[in-house]
Amino acid sequence: MDSALLLSIATFVYGLAVVCYMAGFSFKFKPAEKAGTLVTAAAVLLNLSGIIARWIESHRLGIGHAPLTNLYESLVFFAFAIGAIYLLMEFRFKTRAFGTIAVLLAFIALAYAS
Repeated sequence: MDSALLLSIATFVYGLAVVCYMAGFSFKFKPAEKAGTLVTAAAVLLNLSGIIARWIESHRLGIGHAPLTNLYESLVFFAFAIGAIYLLMEFRFKTRAFGTIAVLLAFIALAYAS
């Protein structure tokens, strides 16, 4: 799989996580919130896979730089950082109160990058 496909899938998975968190928050449905956490973790892993794939692709082209040099790559990394930091904060403080907002920001960043 190439990096563009991985990052496109990650975008939609972040969107699904937003829906899960919104359903859990709106209807006070705990399983939806737990699903939101799992889906967010999957999206972060897909996002990381896309970053690594892009880095490998740049090495194959002879450039070999970390994928952080232009707006697209910066937004992809920003979305990854938001998702990863949110998951760490959720694990540390045992609250899902900011899940909708944090994951929505990651979704918007990846959608804009695309």
